Amino acid sequence: MNNLSPIITVASAFFLCGWGSVPPVAAQAQDEMMVAPSGSPLAEAGMPYDPDTDEALFLLVTINGRDIELIAEFSLSPDTQRMMARRDELDGIGIMSPRALGQSVYLDQIPGLTYVYDAVTQAIHIAAHGPALIPVELSARPDRDIPDAQTGYGLVLNYRVTANLGDNILVEGFRTKDAFAAFDLRAFTPLGVLTTTGTASSRQGGSDSANFRRHDTYFTVSSPVRMLTLTAGDFTTSGPAWARPVRLGGVQIRRDFSLRDDVMTNPLLSFSGSPTVPSSIEVYVDNVRAYSGAVSAGPFNLSHVPMITGSGEAVFVLRDAGGNETTTLVPFFATQNLLAKGMLDYSLEAGRVRLSIGDGDMNYAPGTAAAVSLRYGVSSRLTVEARAEIFKNLKMAGIGVHAVMFNRAEVTLAGGKSAEGKSTGGFLFGALRTEVRGVGVRFSTRRTFGTFRDLASATQRQGAGADLDLLPLPILGPVQAMDALSLAFPVFADGGQLGLNLITSARSGLTNTLLSASYVQSLPKLGSYRINAFKDFTGDGGFGLAVGMSIPLGAARHATVSVRRDRSERADLVASLSKTADRKAGSYGYRVNLSRQNRQFGATYQTAYGRADVILRDRGQGTSASATFDGALVLAGGGLFASNRIHDGFAVVNLGHRDVAISLNNREVARTGASGKALVPDLRSYRLNRISINPLDLPIDANIEATAMNVVTARHSGVALDFGGTPEAAALVVLRDAAGAFLPPGSEVRLRGSSNVFVVGYDGEAWITGLDPSNQITAQTPKTKCSAAFDYTKQSEAQVYIDGVTCE
Repeated sequence: MNNLSPIITVASAFFLCGWGSVPPVAAQAQDEMMVAPSGSPLAEAGMPYDPDTDEALFLLVTINGRDIELIAEFSLSPDTQRMMARRDELDGIGIMSPRALGQSVYLDQIPGLTYVYDAVTQAIHIAAHGPALIPVELSARPDRDIPDAQTGYGLVLNYRVTANLGDNILVEGFRTKDAFAAFDLRAFTPLGVLTTTGTASSRQGGSDSANFRRHDTYFTVSSPVRMLTLTAGDFTTSGPAWARPVRLGGVQIRRDFSLRDDVMTNPLLSFSGSPTVPSSIEVYVDNVRAYSGAVSAGPFNLSHVPMITGSGEAVFVLRDAGGNETTTLVPFFATQNLLAKGMLDYSLEAGRVRLSIGDGDMNYAPGTAAAVSLRYGVSSRLTVEARAEIFKNLKMAGIGVHAVMFNRAEVTLAGGKSAEGKSTGGFLFGALRTEVRGVGVRFSTRRTFGTFRDLASATQRQGAGADLDLLPLPILGPVQAMDALSLAFPVFADGGQLGLNLITSARSGLTNTLLSASYVQSLPKLGSYRINAFKDFTGDGGFGLAVGMSIPLGAARHATVSVRRDRSERADLVASLSKTADRKAGSYGYRVNLSRQNRQFGATYQTAYGRADVILRDRGQGTSASATFDGALVLAGGGLFASNRIHDGFAVVNLGHRDVAISLNNREVARTGASGKALVPDLRSYRLNRISINPLDLPIDANIEATAMNVVTARHSGVALDFGGTPEAAALVVLRDAAGAFLPPGSEVRLRGSSNVFVVGYDGEAWITGLDPSNQITAQTPKTKCSAAFDYTKQSEAQVYIDGVTCE
């Protein structure tokens, strides 16, 4: 279909001006219409389009009485009076034609379709139903454009510094004995982000006064359009639930759905219908309206209707203009591990196996390891996945499926084999998630056979640094058997929840069994209480029990009281009182924990530059103290800023004026400093963030280009924003003529050296910008032209008013 302005122009000219030959039907009788019903005698096959004799028509299209506001190309045979169109034209206007009819289709060959050709108005009126109509695709998820990320250059250092202030401060006073720092250093560029993490520690008077340890170093490049992330450096492998992750130093390419918030990976509800008249549709999921919209007459498919986790029932209601309703109930089961139909998830990884973390050495095993993981949504009820690993002479491959059974359960089955030299083995994995009469059930089981090994086994063996023939390989390998069962029982109608968990594992002849239970009950206006218990059936075993109550004391304060018994049969009473500090500067919090063996007091103070914590502990052997400061340093936007921890994106705002509030999504988050700049943290990468100011907070001489900007940052990157807020050299000048009368309103004033034109208002006043210490102007009045000169002196944060300027 060609719905383009040139076609409209040609069609209009053809109709109005008579360009080209007149269609045969119009030439015979301009006031007649041609009607061709489906199944007419003219519906025989054959007779291809002949460009030499058939007339090309560009017609306005209506379907079932509705103007679809499109123009499509048809051809009319002068011999048979049959109307023909290409298949792509029909697809474009929503008409389904049988594939057997070829690429050029006579309209009278389409079952369920009739048409009327109006030669006078150059329109075609189509009546179609059933298979002749292409279903209209609707989505409950609105389409969103992917915004382009703004990029820049800069450095971000997140840090957390903790100092031990003494082990017995009440007797010895404060003595700094050692300090520990954890850091996250990022250098961001338009190409990507280079990150390194590590720790540093020091001890007063020790032989090793300072110690530095690198953890990870990697460079990442992300593409939200393709939903891909490339990592070069240190990373952790990703894969299905039955695969064990390892740490590699190399390259990883993986699908990253977290880059987009408009993409739903899980299968969602869908519904198809075919109302005979225009109607509205509403969808209710567990009695909550999830979608409402309008549909035209004819078939439609509604997709991407959100579901609540668990199982339930969706109600689709079609309602026409007369109030007639059609209700359809659709049961559903919200999945957690399935992909939507046609969606692909993958990860490709290769590199050296990382043997140890945090020891400061570049400790990687010789040889290259590689892993590939794939997941594909075959349908809304079936997802397949596979993984392969290779390292030296070790090879492992596995395949798995996730499926929904009868809208009642989600089932996972997986299996695989490994080979290393002459040693072979395999594994089986199964999982079940369902709900039976309100009881949530989760069960998983894993079994290994023979000498099953994977990359994780190889990592442990390489890290042992011993003769591999002497190592107890079953201990280093995966568990031989592991079962986990979790049950969640709703108790009473007011929100009580009982949970039971049973875990058993077997490794090299050692079997562990642990049973735990918990019960949580909410109390109106009193908070909630919880009971936790466990029983260890391994060896000497043990039993533990805890009973506690949580009491809210306002929006930010709460208290807890609990009684505990550990596996050593020691009982203790624990009480705590706390207040939470938020991210706003000046916010504070505290924590008081009291028990028989430990007494602790902590205080938190939030600043614009980070968060400070002080903790005092008394374990009966003296009172120890420690202090922690958590913050960030940012070098970007032409300045160095101290800030709270930068988790994702940020912006450096240049306003040109100090002490002006900056808001992020209508919430005040920062104020400009002495340089007129402010750092705004907590921006969400690849999402639209709105940064704004209140013009009333600006000084009177401010000149800004905008009061709000939409910002999109890349992941872990920042952007510099210039609001153009430099002080303006301007003044309100009162102009008089030689006789002392005000220049008339509407007179035009020009400043020498400037192309701007300023207009005189009442009482001879003109607002003139771009002034220098000495200025010359010319004024054009309705009757004459005059000139004047005056001096200008800036007044800080005040409007300059200049009177007595005579224009002669």
